[in-house]
Amino acid sequence: CIARGINAGWLDAKAYGPMVLQAWNAVHSKINKEGQVEGTCVGTGMGFDPAFYYYRPVNKFAAHGYGPVIMAAAEVYQLIKNNKYVINDSSIQF
Repeated sequence: CIARGINAGWLDAKAYGPMVLQAWNAVHSKINKEGQVEGTCVGTGMGFDPAFYYYRPVNKFAAHGYGPVIMAAAEVYQLIKNNKYVINDSSIQF
């Protein structure tokens, strides 16, 4: 969402861009070599106990996890494509 805000001109890339890339690194770490998104919980009904949600099983075939990852990747791609950046030490700065 923050990358989208930068791409739409609502947020400053200098202030928020590094955070977006750090968040993308976390999301990217859940994509395996086959391009599957790991760590998405399987579909669920409604529960009335927090433990019900905490112990939900995860599966790389849970299709509802792919859309948000693809949308995030598209926004990050546009962010890097449309903004000038420099690599400073070990970080990218806009």
